[in-house]
Amino acid sequence: MNRTVAEFNTAHIFRMTDDTGMFQHTRYNVPDLSLGYTTDDNARALIMAVMLYEKKRSPEMLALVYRYLAFVLHAQTEDGYFRNFMTYERQFTEVQGSEECFGRCLWALGYALASTVMPSGVQEVCASSLKLAMPQAHSLKALRGQAYSLIGL
Repeated sequence: MNRTVAEFNTAHIFRMTDDTGMFQHTRYNVPDLSLGYTTDDNARALIMAVMLYEKKRSPEMLALVYRYLAFVLHAQTEDGYFRNFMTYERQFTEVQGSEECFGRCLWALGYALASTVMPSGVQEVCASSLKLAMPQAHSLKALRGQAYSLIGL
């Protein structure tokens, strides 16, 4: 069955999202709080939320854009990299995430920046975050990190 965006059921997206962002895993269809969050998942969720907002233009979808974008921005360090794993207690467990995480963040930021329906504040903060990250992009060694970065740029 080919579903359209109008038929897309967003209940699970909202079940998987709290005031911090999207949870990393579930137990069947119940969020598994013990595994917390990842920036990877919130970057992917940001892309999804932008896509849904482009189609539906609903305040609920725009609220998700802001939530996931805020998570990605919070994960970014002063040197432009991104931390990935965060506990349910809102503590990052590493100083720097993987290159794959870095690339996914560039992809999500670039996607949101390129959207013609995003509020100017969203586009401005995406551009600012990308500018901070760009000096680190040239040193990527992981193929997936490179590929995701190229998609985002």
